[in-house]
Amino acid sequence: MKLSKRGEYALRALIDLGVAHEAGRGMVQVKEIVQKENIPAAFLEQIFVQLREAGYIAARRGKLGGYYLLKPPESIVMGEIVRLIDGSLAPIGCVSNSNYENAPARTKTTVGSACSCSTCIARSAKSWIATRWRISSRSLYGN
Repeated sequence: MKLSKRGEYALRALIDLGVAHEAGRGMVQVKEIVQKENIPAAFLEQIFVQLREAGYIAARRGKLGGYYLLKPPESIVMGEIVRLIDGSLAPIGCVSNSNYENAPARTKTTVGSACSCSTCIARSAKSWIATRWRISSRSLYGN
């Protein structure tokens, strides 16, 4: 699994929102994140639409407006964000629980098929995901 730029930008922006939340600021304007993280503004706005629709963030309009977290930073799990933005965390489609891609090898294992070792890949992927992606946004910036 490779993290896309979109996924990376979403995580970096959420960390910035989490830091602001912990500092008592709450609201962060897009231009502030764009300048700090060097993320294209239009791209960040698209990512924020997804995060807003999923209930992670909200926005307030106006001169003093901006984006803010709707959930406590410790409850935002990085793996959930990556799944939302990039899709499945599974290395191949036939081992994904949330985005299963049908493959004939799922029921009949054949040598050389992508799913011929799906049990092995599934165990490995679940272990990797459990240790790498169940990290909260809060744990990434300290506190």
